[in-house]
Amino acid sequence: MRRKQSWSPYAVAGLRDNLVRNYRERPKQADELLDKATRMGFDEATQQSAVDGLLLDFRRMEDAADAACEAELFWVSSDMADITMDASQDIPGLDIQDVTWPVGMMVFETSLPGRSSFERKRAQVSPGDSRLADDLVPIDGLLWFPAENGIHIEILTKMENKPEPLRSLRGGLIDHFSATLPMPVDFTDSVSIPDDWKGQGLSRNLGVAAFLAAALHLMAMPAVARARDVQPRTGESRAAESVTVPVGQVRVVDARPMRTVPADPEETAGSEDSGRRYSTRWVVRGHWRQQAHGTGRAQRRTQWIESYIKGPEDAPLAPHTLVRAWRR
Repeated sequence: MRRKQSWSPYAVAGLRDNLVRNYRERPKQADELLDKATRMGFDEATQQSAVDGLLLDFRRMEDAADAACEAELFWVSSDMADITMDASQDIPGLDIQDVTWPVGMMVFETSLPGRSSFERKRAQVSPGDSRLADDLVPIDGLLWFPAENGIHIEILTKMENKPEPLRSLRGGLIDHFSATLPMPVDFTDSVSIPDDWKGQGLSRNLGVAAFLAAALHLMAMPAVARARDVQPRTGESRAAESVTVPVGQVRVVDARPMRTVPADPEETAGSEDSGRRYSTRWVVRGHWRQQAHGTGRAQRRTQWIESYIKGPEDAPLAPHTLVRAWRR
C-alpha cells in the first residue's frame, strides 16, 4: 500500500513558518490549562507538578521555535526515506563529527509509519495500552538541533493526526514527541544510553534517532543520494553545490539509481569444478562498514555501501527480488 502523499518541496518553507508560530502560540494557553486543573479539584502539589511540567515543555518549545527559524530545510523523497529506514536498522552509531547539518528540518514526500515501525527491538505493549495508538501516529517531518551533550529531536506529524487537535493553531505540522539523543551514541550497545532512554520507551525513541542518524550519513554521500536546491517562491531548481542550504531555499534529497556490478566471467559461464552458472541478476542489500581513513588509515568512519544489482549483463532479475522504481 502506498503511503499517503504529504507535500511538495515548495511547501516546506511555509510549513516551517507555521510550525514556529504554533510553538510560540501554545505557551499562551497555560492559564487555561491551569484553570482547568483547578476546576477538576487537583490538590496543590498536583497543580504545582503540572506547572513545573508546563514550564519545562514551554522552554522546549521556545528552543524548538528558535531552532526552526535557523534550520536548513530538506525535502526527502519516498525512495530515499525507504532506503534510510532500511539503513537505520543496523547503523552502528553516531558521533558529533557525523552531524553535517547541526540544525535542520526535514519533511517527507509521503508520511512515514509511526514510531513503532522504527523499533530495532520490539517493546512489549499490552492490548488496549494507550501507548500503542500514540506510536502509530504517522511521522511527517523531523526537526533537530544541538542540546547539552547531544542532539535534540522533534518528531513532527500533521495537525490532523493529533487525537485532540489544537484548533487555535495553524494547520500543517505539530510536534508529536521529542527526545534528546546523547552523543556519541552506540546503537548496538544499550550501556551507552542514559537511564531516561532505558525501559519501555527505549526502542520506540531510539529507532527514530537511528533513522535521523542514517539520514545524516546518507545525505552526505553523493553515491547514494542526489540533491538539488529549489526556490519555493519561483520554482527555480539547481544542483546543490555546497553543504550549506542557501537561505530561503529547500534541499531536495532523492535516491540515485541502483548501480549494476557485472558477474565475473567464470560466474557467467560456469566453472568446471562446480558447474554453477548464474542466469539471473539479483539485488545485494546495502550495509554499513567502518572505513579506514586518515594518517596511516588509523581512523574509522561509518560508511554505507549502497545496494547494487549483481549478475550477468542482460540477464533477467530474479522474480522474487523486491526492486524499487527510481525516478528523477
